Amino acid sequence: MRQHSEQLSIRTDAPIQLIDVTKRVATVIANADIGEGAAFISTRHTTTAIRINEPCELLEKDAVRFFENLVPRAGEYLHNRKHGTADANAHSHLLSFLLGASETVPISKGKMQLGTWQAIFFIELDGPRQERGLTVTVIGQ
Repeated sequence: MRQHSEQLSIRTDAPIQLIDVTKRVATVIANADIGEGAAFISTRHTTTAIRINEPCELLEKDAVRFFENLVPRAGEYLHNRKHGTADANAHSHLLSFLLGASETVPISKGKMQLGTWQAIFFIELDGPRQERGLTVTVIGQ
């Protein structure tokens, strides 16, 4: 069993943003030179998420609107009272709870086993941010 891990840096431009990182994860898998195994993709932040879904611009816009409606930024959250108006980001923490901080993707013959309409998204929930971190760990043989 072998292991390879890389840290990826991501810059975000919007308060809530979906960023397709599939190609970047595929590069890490290629660097790992592991034919059979799994890739673990995880965010290092409590106000971001990792999800697999369809890479469709309109669906991504729908997702942003859905997240904003589901957990509004202007809601009455205890976390915001504690941290004040400048750091009012309880909505992003709550969305992260719902979405999750990681995904696991099987690898066979050195390639991710994603479906035809699947892509890996890094989801910013409290942006924009100059630098966010993503960890990709590949385990296998």
